[in-house]
Amino acid sequence: MSKFTFTEKEYDFISKKCTSYACNEYESSKTKRHQRNQHNKERIIKQNITGKIGEFASMFYLLDQGIECNSPDMQVYNGIKKSFDADLIMNEKPLHVKSQSKSTSDYLGCVSWTFQKGGKGFGHVDPLVIQKCDDLVIFCHVDHMNVDIYGPYKWDVIKPLLKDPMLDHLKGIKQCVYKKDLLNIC
Repeated sequence: MSKFTFTEKEYDFISKKCTSYACNEYESSKTKRHQRNQHNKERIIKQNITGKIGEFASMFYLLDQGIECNSPDMQVYNGIKKSFDADLIMNEKPLHVKSQSKSTSDYLGCVSWTFQKGGKGFGHVDPLVIQKCDDLVIFCHVDHMNVDIYGPYKWDVIKPLLKDPMLDHLKGIKQCVYKKDLLNIC
């Protein structure tokens, strides 16, 4: 695990950009989210903000390590243009970023990261869950300006760690990687 801390100036700028993105993304995906049993607008927006902050933290962390990495995509896509494509490209390899906020992990009593496993209609299954691939994944635990970063890992090392979520209403449509399991492979 590595720690990354934004400067106040970086965090203010990035959190504003991420908030704007999250609000726009929510409006473009309400129908799909309802099909996934996700109805809490405030929670969805907070999760999207956390996700984008994790992407920026991952990018800065990798660049600080001298690793080539692109910037997070801040464009909001509609309908069929939405995808489960990698969030970043690291040294020409697809890198998926998974993030959880400290407030969520405090509420749940554990640190975990979710993957879309099922739902209604096309576009509801993250290909990582069902396909073999050479992609990379990095996990972020976001506490405002401070981010704990785990990875990057090869997906084939992480995939066996997928388990059901703690929340019953998400079982069957989500799978999770739990920090306690992740630490066992390090």
